Amino acid sequence: MSHISSKNALISMFFALALSMSLAATAHAADLIAPVVSIVTPFSATAGQATTLSMTASDENAGIRNCYLIIGVTALSSNMTRVSGDAMSATYSQAYTFPFAGSYTVAARCVDQSDNVGTGSNVTVTVSEAAPAADTTPPVLGGITPTTATAGVATTFSVNYADDGGVDECRFNPGNGMIVTALQSGSHWAGTASYTYTFASPGTYSIGFVCGDFAGNSSPVYRTVNVSGGGPDVTAPVVGPVTGSATIGVGVPTIFASDYTDNVGVNSCFLTVNGSSMGLATLSSSPTAGVASRSHTFSAAGSYVLRISCRDAALNNGDSVNRAVTVTATAPTGDVLAPTFTGALMPLTATVNAPAALSIGYSDNVGVTECYLYVDGSLAGGSTSGGMTGTTSRFHTFTTTGAHTVRFQCRDAASNQGVSTTYTVNVAAVSAPGGGSGGSGGTPTPTPIPTPGSVSMGNLIKAICPTTGIVNADHPCRAVYYYGQDGRRHAFPNERVFFTWFSDFNGVREVSGTTMASIGLGRNVTYRPGTRMIKFRTVNRVYAIARGGTLRWVTTEEVARQLYGATWATKIDDVGDTFYSNYTTGADITASTQFNSSYEAGLAATIDQNW
Repeated sequence: MSHISSKNALISMFFALALSMSLAATAHAADLIAPVVSIVTPFSATAGQATTLSMTASDENAGIRNCYLIIGVTALSSNMTRVSGDAMSATYSQAYTFPFAGSYTVAARCVDQSDNVGTGSNVTVTVSEAAPAADTTPPVLGGITPTTATAGVATTFSVNYADDGGVDECRFNPGNGMIVTALQSGSHWAGTASYTYTFASPGTYSIGFVCGDFAGNSSPVYRTVNVSGGGPDVTAPVVGPVTGSATIGVGVPTIFASDYTDNVGVNSCFLTVNGSSMGLATLSSSPTAGVASRSHTFSAAGSYVLRISCRDAALNNGDSVNRAVTVTATAPTGDVLAPTFTGALMPLTATVNAPAALSIGYSDNVGVTECYLYVDGSLAGGSTSGGMTGTTSRFHTFTTTGAHTVRFQCRDAASNQGVSTTYTVNVAAVSAPGGGSGGSGGTPTPTPIPTPGSVSMGNLIKAICPTTGIVNADHPCRAVYYYGQDGRRHAFPNERVFFTWFSDFNGVREVSGTTMASIGLGRNVTYRPGTRMIKFRTVNRVYAIARGGTLRWVTTEEVARQLYGATWATKIDDVGDTFYSNYTTGADITASTQFNSSYEAGLAATIDQNW
């Protein structure tokens, strides 16, 4: 019996050993499978800045021991960090700084517990140069000279400036609610800003200069000036009759002018047609005696009333007598050659709901004065023009797919009109993200404009919004900017400011993020002068707004009623205190004769005229 038991025990041990060897053999066979490693992301980086490179890896059997990056042909000595998952399947990452701009081949490699090695596919990481450090140093300004002046006598005030990045513009504030551009002499980096100004009455004034550099930094300097002399100036400028042809053809540019005189000096004049301001006039000669002139082109036949108005340094206003003008549809004698068109319309394809820059060349013997775009037989709006040869263009957004007819019409200085060939533009649908044709809908993404050269100063611009991620109302791509004549983009603090300058957003052009970043940020846009009154939340004052973002306190309700009518209270906007620095403070308004809202609006027909 003992012998049988010993035999059975021996047999059991044999089978156990065989089973163990079989399992070991099976395990050894499974360990021959290498880890599976994904490609490395992201595909772009900036030289000199740490970039987190990531990938995923998995192993079917023993589990991953470690993973590391291979940059070019060099394996990094430090291992990647497992940021999620376990040894069987996980995400790994490692921060790496590419030393120079260029293209780099990058892959990840993993080793499991059985020393099997798995390597992901190579990817190319494009490394760009780091952007230069932002200039945050404002210009350095010296003291203002002189410190005294005489009422009624022109005095030149000046200040020295210096800036490593270059001063773009200096402005002078004589302390009476006006801000004007100063004359710069020397270089952008070091020079003198000056302005000649005549004080209308004696007193003590706080004057100042503000200089801004090309990076958007600015520095102010102020000083008190003692002005001696006689009493306050109450004499308005004398503006002579408006000269210019009494009978004009439609589309013919005509210069209208008036002589002016003033005892202390005229600061500005503007032309009105049927009571509406057409913009600032050009002043010649001296401030005390000269000529104010402005060219105007009538677009329709009829009878019009013209007037030129001028304002002096003491804010006295003078008007010319009204001048009647008859505009006829008959072209003047002489040139009868209509503008011709060169080349073909570009482009002939577009994407629905994306702005397309339609353009064509033109030529004329006397010069084109205006052009218009027609789409499907209807006027789409005016387009760029000017000169004897050039290109007229206008952005247009097609709202339906299919074939659309497009043509341009241009008129020359002699009112001759040329019409281009009618072209067919094929408008295609927007592809869904990823190249598919389906999707959940949403706003199609307009084609970005690649370079600053594709937009013009005076345009409204915004960045194109991303097609992935969350794009809420506060996303930077929602911000609309004015691309000013100073080459900078100027932000609107809110829609209320925007709608004092524009009636809608139809003219906004979308640009790429690269283009937007290449246009420097300038000062904020302020309310258009004369359109609204504003009140800051912690300041118990209501202000009218003069040119240059100048706040003028309306001291009584009666004055406000006389300026803005019985519903004056509905014309006040509350403004956050953070925007107070966008404005400057001018003289108080104690009588309605000291402020003219139409005049102020006429001084700033465009945002560029309001700086």
